[in-house]
Amino acid sequence: MNSLQQIQEVTHCIECKNICEDFGLNRSGESICYPCCGKLDNVEMKNSNIYTLYVSSANEKEASNWPGSFRIPIYHSHVGYHNMSGKRRDYWLCFDGSIWHGFNCSKDSELVNFRRTKQII
Repeated sequence: MNSLQQIQEVTHCIECKNICEDFGLNRSGESICYPCCGKLDNVEMKNSNIYTLYVSSANEKEASNWPGSFRIPIYHSHVGYHNMSGKRRDYWLCFDGSIWHGFNCSKDSELVNFRRTKQII
């Protein structure tokens, strides 16, 4: 029996047309490289009032997209009490001329839904 050869499919980013080893999929299911993913997340967050980002429990000083190609510093955080989960973490960040607020009550998730507040900076 011959040894198996792994055939690696070449993937091109739909945005920059470069070959990418690490990639995600956009809303249409097309491949997009991590740097272009960060640019796309930047544009999408500017055009929305609610956006989901990750806040790592190891580093609560910035919020980012999953690959880490889009990062926003967190300027303030607060840990408080929640009646169901016990602990609630609130985060505030500045982006696109506005203050955004998000919170997380889960011990098992680093996802935070940020909402654009009415406060303008």
